[in-house]
Amino acid sequence: MDSLVFIKDLLTIIGGVLGAVAFVWKVRDTSSSYIYIDLEVGNSVNEYCLIKATVENKGFSKKRIDNALLLLVPKDEPLLVTYSNLTGKEFIHTNQIADSPVKEPIYGGRPGRAVIPLPFFYEENLRIADEKASYTVPVKLDSFERGVPYAVRLFVVGENRLHRSTQDVLLIEKSHENPS
Repeated sequence: MDSLVFIKDLLTIIGGVLGAVAFVWKVRDTSSSYIYIDLEVGNSVNEYCLIKATVENKGFSKKRIDNALLLLVPKDEPLLVTYSNLTGKEFIHTNQIADSPVKEPIYGGRPGRAVIPLPFFYEENLRIADEKASYTVPVKLDSFERGVPYAVRLFVVGENRLHRSTQDVLLIEKSHENPS
């Protein structure tokens, strides 16, 4: 009988320790989890393309967003070279891009290159709680070449976290005009 009581007490202690570990792990995971980001490049309509950026916090604690931007470059062109040329600053790694806010859209250099800040995420939604926030940007296509694939990168920087980025492709169809 004493051995059954001992086993019961031992299992109770082990269960309590495992429960405490699970609780601490969940609290840590909630406060240190990353936000989820998504990027969707829509079809081009008239002279615009709609690009939808989404930030989602699946955790329970609020997460602050310090910077968010889109970078559009020809797909095979080095990302950091283009960003450096557009902003006039030298960048060696993508963390520097994430930490260098751009206040106004920059289209320039050669055609098909742009940096578009997304203040919706860091000025209007200072903290993302357990929610999903999306913002759609209309991008004017007059400086992009038809038939050239462009990388569209979304960079999001949150407080005390590594930046997150994701990429999609923009491809504007060549026109099918019939010569007369």
